[in-house]
Amino acid sequence: APIPNLSNKQYYTIVRHVMYGKFINALPYYRQEKDFENQFGVKIGRGTMRCIILTVSNTYIDAGGYAHE
Repeated sequence: APIPNLSNKQYYTIVRHVMYGKFINALPYYRQEKDFENQFGVKIGRGTMRCIILTVSNTYIDAGGYAHE
């Protein structure tokens, strides 16, 4: 689910932050949820983070044709 009232730049910054935390730093969503709230004062739920990851990965995998190999 998109996060309301954000510019594209802000949205993609959040996407990048969530993906980096999840796949590079191996942070579970509950820890990222606390980090967003403590560091940035933004409440982003775990379910929203999961939807962000699924939406972005499905979009890019389908666009690149990797899902069909």
